[in-house]
Amino acid sequence: MLQIVADSSTLYTIDEAKEKNLFINYLQVTIDGVSYREFEDISSNQFVELLKKGHIPTSSQPPLGEVLTTYESFDKDDEVLVISLADGLSGTYSTAVMATLQAENPDRFIVLNSQTLCGPHRYLVDEALRLRDLGKSKEEILYFLREKIKTTKSFLIPMDFKFLQRGGRLTPLAAKIGSMLNLRVSLVTSEDGKKLDRFTLARSTEIITKRIIKKMKDDGLDDDYIIYVAHAQAGKEKDKVIARIKKDLPNNEFNVIDLSPAFITQGGPGCIAVQFIKK
Repeated sequence: MLQIVADSSTLYTIDEAKEKNLFINYLQVTIDGVSYREFEDISSNQFVELLKKGHIPTSSQPPLGEVLTTYESFDKDDEVLVISLADGLSGTYSTAVMATLQAENPDRFIVLNSQTLCGPHRYLVDEALRLRDLGKSKEEILYFLREKIKTTKSFLIPMDFKFLQRGGRLTPLAAKIGSMLNLRVSLVTSEDGKKLDRFTLARSTEIITKRIIKKMKDDGLDDDYIIYVAHAQAGKEKDKVIARIKKDLPNNEFNVIDLSPAFITQGGPGCIAVQFIKK
């Protein structure tokens, strides 16, 4: 049997993953020396409340031992396809590869670098499950996924520059100036998905959103693409982004999803991600 493994970048809860016969290794966040597995030990709402009290979080990939335990739970003749959060944005891919080398019969494992995260990552995993259940081979599934990976891109609109500064996305000076001038910045995934580059800077989320939509169209987005808005309790700012996208791209499939603690750690409370991938 072909087993599908991913990580919590897919934003699937433990119960949702079980319903899909999907195996998830969960990222962790640490606050004041206490570590929590997201979706199990702490919810996004609880996490944001801790951040509002001034706590400074860090995030980490699933522990090697837990990943290896997942791999060892399969029958020795099972083939295993691991679809990982983008290599470079996290150490999750490297941990997944390292665990396969320690597992029994490592040649039956394939670790695929999704080069993306969250919404598009979730789409890739869903499609892998669908194709598996249709009886497609591992090679057919891999070919399909690799073609889809070429079509995805993500934009991040943070609301709190301090989180970008701690994550090394902005220099302390740039973060200070941005906060003083009340600017909005947007980041975009690089072509290889390994890092976030600066996309644009503006005085409002509305202007940022217009520029994102233009870039999406310039990149060839048409009605065959799925658009995701992933957010960290972004409230009215999120509603503005959604309204603008739906107005300018009314025919696209559209999904709104909540970010998990590990991704809130990077983007900060209130951050908004706009993502797309071709169906």
